[in-house]
Amino acid sequence: TSARHKYVSLCDETRRIIEVSFREEGIPVHIIEGRAKSVDSFSRKARKKNSDNGPRYRDPFREITDLSGVRIITYTLKDVDIVCSFIDRHFEIVERRDVGEERFKDGKFGYQSIHFIVRLDSERIKLPEFVRFSDLKCEIQVRTVLQHAWAEIEHDIQYKNQSGLPSSLQRKFIALAGLLEIADREFQAIQDEDKKLKTTIIESLQEELTKSAIEKNIKSKNKDEAEDEELSIRQLIRIGEYHKAISLYDRKIEDSPAMYTLYIGRSKAKYLSGDRAGALLDVEYALDLQPNNQSALKLREQLEQGTSDSSQISRESTEANTLTR
Repeated sequence: TSARHKYVSLCDETRRIIEVSFREEGIPVHIIEGRAKSVDSFSRKARKKNSDNGPRYRDPFREITDLSGVRIITYTLKDVDIVCSFIDRHFEIVERRDVGEERFKDGKFGYQSIHFIVRLDSERIKLPEFVRFSDLKCEIQVRTVLQHAWAEIEHDIQYKNQSGLPSSLQRKFIALAGLLEIADREFQAIQDEDKKLKTTIIESLQEELTKSAIEKNIKSKNKDEAEDEELSIRQLIRIGEYHKAISLYDRKIEDSPAMYTLYIGRSKAKYLSGDRAGALLDVEYALDLQPNNQSALKLREQLEQGTSDSSQISRESTEANTLTR
């Protein structure tokens, strides 16, 4: 019981370190959960036999490495890579396993997850409150929401069927694992495309604001005032203060309601803030003033299709459809 208390504390500390660091570094995840193996669960695992009916573990406390465990569930596959990179940097890695890759090499499909066996890093162990964990290991599992859903359902059904699953159910699990892998890739493609579109819009907006400032400087005697107005919007966009940028556009539109470029700029700021409907409405205002304006027409196409490169998303969809046939 006293030994388990140490592993409970290690689990809590490991999870806390990860949670605090993720908040500070802005790493998005679905959930972080932890648990220390119960005494009964440890006893059952320690008594397991090998295929020759001999004991699987000669020294269970040293050989069983998941007495403390933390599970990190991410949204996408790239998030898994980000989390794994974080673990590599902040913990002492004893072992790293790509369970899905191992199964694939063995000709098997299904469970996918990255498993780490870690210790707290040497600098942290020097601190008085962490010395007691110097000889302890913790398992960290990293997988996506979809991989986690498959694993939980499969584990639940396997647990309720101690004698094993019929081959028909096993085939369905394998097929579902393949479909979820495709879905994981598609979610990643959606996230990548959304990020690409937002980056494209930010870059085009910054470029247009720079051009606008140059033109005003040429025409205006009050150069400093023209520069300050455009610079403030550029800075707000750069730091993600889209609503404040929209407010500046509102004031500029009140002064110059017939300037179609202001509606295009505000449209982009609204889209970046998450207001797609408002962005499309501003594009229509711009087109009312300049019906054949190519910038407004291109922006409307991007916002309606939701992609900065329609050929790319079409190609990805075709590949996904081929895989699922």
